Amino acid sequence: MFSRALRLTARAARVQVVPARTFAISSVRSADPLQDLYVKELRSYKAPTLKASDAEGQVKAWKAPATPVAPSVETGDLAGELSAYENEAVQLEAVEAVEGEVQKTGEWFEDVEEVFPEASH
Repeated sequence: MFSRALRLTARAARVQVVPARTFAISSVRSADPLQDLYVKELRSYKAPTLKASDAEGQVKAWKAPATPVAPSVETGDLAGELSAYENEAVQLEAVEAVEGEVQKTGEWFEDVEEVFPEASH
């Protein structure tokens, strides 16, 4: 019995003594003097205060635009001119018709036969 207990204890000891790699939990920060200097300068920077007088030379002063002038209408005989316009004859574009020729109106596309006559092979 004693030997059996000794064997079990030896087995348990072998199982517990398994070599294993361990990893560090905290990472080591490498010192970067350039970054430290940059961060230090950023923290110490104070923006200059702005004044109302700072913008005087940079922008133009606003002034309201001049009021537009209404177009003038000649005060003549407006009623007479309007009635003359209404009584005026309508002028159409002059179209001369040759006798015996029928004028084509409303055809917007040419016939394919006229554009591409059949070629003799």
